[in-house]
Amino acid sequence: MVINYSLGDSINFIKKLSVTDTIILSETIEHIDSDEFDSVFAGAIKPLLQRTNGLLIITNWIDFHPIPVNPPWHVREVNDELYDWLAKDGEIVYRMGSHLVVRY
Repeated sequence: MVINYSLGDSINFIKKLSVTDTIILSETIEHIDSDEFDSVFAGAIKPLLQRTNGLLIITNWIDFHPIPVNPPWHVREVNDELYDWLAKDGEIVYRMGSHLVVRY
């Protein structure tokens, strides 16, 4: 299933599903304000994936890493520090350049 809503609407929809085992962000995370994404990730996405032993998959052009802030399109930097934070408490399945796969 592909969900293409705002971050808040997407999470509200996902919470209504009985099982969500994979969330894929493809060329997405750099377009979401860090304050908005980080709170939703910590409060909803990560706990959901931990309950289902699920996967978080983040992709962009593999060599486009780090991704700098470049308003108005890129509103947050995507770098190793961010990927380390996202992978905390999970198992890194794959990580290379801008690609990250974590099982929680």
